[in-house]
Amino acid sequence: MQSQYNDINMNLRLGSDRRISVTRCVHFRVLADKLNVSGCYSPMSVPIYSCSLARKLKEKLETTDEGHCFNQLCQEIYTGDPDISHGGPDLEILSTGRCTPDRCAKSCEPCFHHILEEFGLTVKSE
Repeated sequence: MQSQYNDINMNLRLGSDRRISVTRCVHFRVLADKLNVSGCYSPMSVPIYSCSLARKLKEKLETTDEGHCFNQLCQEIYTGDPDISHGGPDLEILSTGRCTPDRCAKSCEPCFHHILEEFGLTVKSE
């Protein structure tokens, strides 16, 4: 299976003429949420990282009892909270620097398919 790559390079301005290029996996998303902190005048904006491939894996696994238990275990390992997940299909933590097309192709996509196969599930070709 050929990996999906994000062809968009985000150029971040660093000083006058220095630039860095960041390429992220197409499944990686950064959302923002507000966090009220006592003593602060206004809520803080905090980044929330998510992976659409991990979400798709979770949804597929929820169709079986064993998959549901696996989802609960994985989420509790990361956060202690079964409703929050911070890992990719390879069970590694999500981050802006680690969620790259290379990681997706070499680790996340193979793990995605391997985990589904272990639970007797498949994904239809899109």
